[in-house]
Amino acid sequence: MVPLPQPPHAMAAGVAWCCADMQGKGEAMARALFAADPDALTPTGCEHLAAQAGCDLGRYHRDLPLAVGRVATDLLHARAAGIHGLPTLFVGGAQLLGADHDAAELVATIDRAAR
Repeated sequence: MVPLPQPPHAMAAGVAWCCADMQGKGEAMARALFAADPDALTPTGCEHLAAQAGCDLGRYHRDLPLAVGRVATDLLHARAAGIHGLPTLFVGGAQLLGADHDAAELVATIDRAAR
């Protein structure tokens, strides 16, 4: 889980998703997070979404430290891999950053990597 740096509550949303994912509710939580008003994704707002996604809130609170650690570790790994933006895709030795790559460019990159 690597939160984007721009949204003001991205870290809270990322941690909340990790807590939900530990309970097998990651997909439901992701849908709830993406459907929510970004300004509502405060820690309290995320907790409400977790409850709506079917999370056990007692476990959610117990898992918060683990989730914070998971996000921190994922961020460190991303930076160590040279990831400075999302989405980032590695194909062979090539790095494709951003969502503006078309299918032809991706196919060409895969072909070069396969040689």
